[in-house]
Formats: sequence, structure tokens, C-alpha cells
Amino acid sequence: MQEPQPGSGSAARPTRTVARMIHLAVSGGLGVVFVVLLYLQTIQVPPLGDSAEMQRVIRYIGYALLGGLILVGWSLRVRIASPARGKDLDVWWSGSLTKALVLWALAEGVGLAGMALGWMSGDSTLLIAAVVVSFALLFVTRPGELERPV
Repeated sequence: MQEPQPGSGSAARPTRTVARMIHLAVSGGLGVVFVVLLYLQTIQVPPLGDSAEMQRVIRYIGYALLGGLILVGWSLRVRIASPARGKDLDVWWSGSLTKALVLWALAEGVGLAGMALGWMSGDSTLLIAAVVVSFALLFVTRPGELERPV
């Protein structure tokens, strides 16, 4: 069986395009879950009901997760070296995609956990803070920003 030739149309998508598609999917998923949880919070009582002590503990856990996301996200971001000027971006992405995926998955996972904890505790501020912090991290690590040479 013959290998697909570059430019023949049947070759795999360039890594740069795949990175952009994954980033868009992660961002879109966060947005959808945020809208759903915000809607659920307006139409029903949070699952924990009136347990003030449990709500407070969950709230603290949620805010601690967001603080940790900021610190860990930044430390991971500085480990992704920008491409040198004139370097082929698909080649650069093939070496940097794993690091970017870890960072995006961390932003998504902690954002989803923070939103869920905000919903469970009935804390709209935590719910909104989780999506804002996650989207901010995804924004500063978007593919176009990571590709920008230093």
C-alpha cells in the first residue's frame, strides 16, 4: 500500500490545524457547561440545600482550585518555548502540542470542577470566577499566542 504524498489531499491534517481545533473544542465545551449550570442554578435549589457548613467548605475548595490553576497554568505556560522566527509552525507544533494539550486540559478540568462546585454550593461568584479564570488561561495560551515568536 502506498503512503499518501504531501499535498495529495489524503495526508493527515497539519498539526497546527489540529491544535486550533482542539483549543476551540475545549473553549466551546467550557462555554456550554457554564450556560447549562448557570441555567440550572436559576431554576432549582443547589444539591446541597441549606447545609451552610458544607457549602462553605466546597466554596473554599473551589477558590483554592482556581488559585492553583493560575499558579500551575503560568508555570506550565513558560515551559512552552515560542518558535524561532522563520521556523515551520507545523514542525514547531509537533514538538509543542503535548505541552499545550496538558495546559488546555488543566484549564478545562479545573474550570469544570470550579463551575460544578460553584453550582453545588449555590455560589454564583465561584461559578462565574471558574469560567473567567479558565477562559483567561485559554485565551493567553491560544494557538496564535503560543506561535508568536519572542
